[in-house]
Amino acid sequence: MGYGPIIANGLVGVMAATFLPNDLAGITYTSSFVGMSSLAVIPSLAAAALGSLIVALILITTVEIYAGIGGKGGTTAALSTIITKTILRIFS
Repeated sequence: MGYGPIIANGLVGVMAATFLPNDLAGITYTSSFVGMSSLAVIPSLAAAALGSLIVALILITTVEIYAGIGGKGGTTAALSTIITKTILRIFS
């Protein structure tokens, strides 16, 4: 659509908050942070999907541990991006 990553991320957040239940909307929005990565870091849509899956797994397994703590989304997205990049490096 020609939007930059920040506008596109905002649109994903609004759409997720409008149409999805709260927990799934949070996971979707956090996953969109992975999609904001440079093509040098996350080179394909498949890699972004892998990163989003990793985001979901981390958020689901840590929901009780980090309840009420701010910055969890960005930190989780950054960790997921690093894990995804490592997996891609191992298998390429």
